[in-house]
Amino acid sequence: MCESKVEGGMGFRSIQMFNKALLAKQGWMIMHEESSLLHKIFKARYFPTSSFFDSRLGVNPSYVWRGIWDTKNSLLKGCRWRVGNGLSTNIWSDYWLPKQKLLSMVVDIPPEAGLQKLSSLMMPEQNSWDVEKVRMLSIQLPIDNILDMLIWEHVTSGIFSVKSAYEFFKTIEQNGDVAESSRAEDEKLLYKHLWKMNVPQRVKTRRVIEEATCYYCQTEEEDLPHALIYCPAVVDSIAVIRRRRTRELEKFFLLAWGIWYRRNQSIYEGNILSIQQVMEHAFALYQEHKATIKATKIKQKYKCQWQPPPEGVLKLNINGALFSDQCKAGIGAVLRDKEGKIIFAASKSEPAIADPMEIELLAMLSGLQLCVFLGITSLQVESDSLLATQELEKEGYSTTLWGGLIKEIKTLLQMYPNWSIHHKGREANGVAHCLARFAWNLDDICIWWNSIPNCISQAIWVDSSL
Repeated sequence: MCESKVEGGMGFRSIQMFNKALLAKQGWMIMHEESSLLHKIFKARYFPTSSFFDSRLGVNPSYVWRGIWDTKNSLLKGCRWRVGNGLSTNIWSDYWLPKQKLLSMVVDIPPEAGLQKLSSLMMPEQNSWDVEKVRMLSIQLPIDNILDMLIWEHVTSGIFSVKSAYEFFKTIEQNGDVAESSRAEDEKLLYKHLWKMNVPQRVKTRRVIEEATCYYCQTEEEDLPHALIYCPAVVDSIAVIRRRRTRELEKFFLLAWGIWYRRNQSIYEGNILSIQQVMEHAFALYQEHKATIKATKIKQKYKCQWQPPPEGVLKLNINGALFSDQCKAGIGAVLRDKEGKIIFAASKSEPAIADPMEIELLAMLSGLQLCVFLGITSLQVESDSLLATQELEKEGYSTTLWGGLIKEIKTLLQMYPNWSIHHKGREANGVAHCLARFAWNLDDICIWWNSIPNCISQAIWVDSSL
């Protein structure tokens, strides 16, 4: 009953797991709100000379402390250190690398090495990695000397929430400390894509079957993966899909519906359909549905295009792109005046970046760094990343994983007397997008001053002709 609906359950909350998440919330408050009465009381009683991380259950503990302390290990498994100056993060035992800990690797740590805190892997007073000791390219160090911060990894804001803790605790209870199995992840991904597919509604309808045994092979239980993938009677049809692209996925889901339709026709109508007939029917339905949508769909979305800035204002467009096959990313930035004339265009390669939000923020940071010496008084910044613009518009210190980058960007923005940040669609950011994609050919940075590189000439023409 407590399994999610995606996994075949009824979606009820487990009272025990929900209570654990609520207790973990108190542990989070003890860790982060050191000025609170809650922290002061428990520290005086249970960890007067240490921290909550190193606390022990103690002798004759209260029921409240026992409950909070029991959730400590699970809570810490869901946290990650956001690297600042490295003084608080242990190299080997703390979770600071993306998706892994060094402690899980079989290594011998010589006691005389002295490499315990992460700061020992950095260049003193330079806020950069010491490449003689380690080559850590995937984690961007902040320019300012900010403290390491323990954040909650399972929400974008980095702040603990009971809902995300409940889901995380359920996962580690079912699968241990390891991530979910690939099959479970594939099934969740299957449903996630299905609800977003542009296919007839009948394909998305799910019903309960009365007989558990497969009608065709009579050997396996007829669950969803067996009925659509593993049954010998349909295994040949899976050859139609080889790549994870939207069009192929839409066809795949229609084919899956066709297989289920074939089964029902055989059981309830006595009609025996071949796989070839099912495929032809499914693809014909796909074409019919596409033609209907194309003929009846009314375009309500406003036309999005690049607009020149007002008089006396310059506009900076930025964008980031990920190249997973090359294990690197690219950023693009272009600065233009009210007539659309290019002041500069830049394309830069960034190694080992795999986070879309991080590369968008790095693109904005690099673009602002190029602008800072031009004596600009009024600047508009445009990005097609809604999340990035929303984070930069928020007041106060960011607790997200990208808090260091956000702080640096806000510091640079304060150097301009008049500035603003706007979110625009991809259509209005075509030039920066082309520059970011061009970084696939680069190893460092390429800047064009007062000129138009060939890689963006068409995008510039599109912007000027609209």
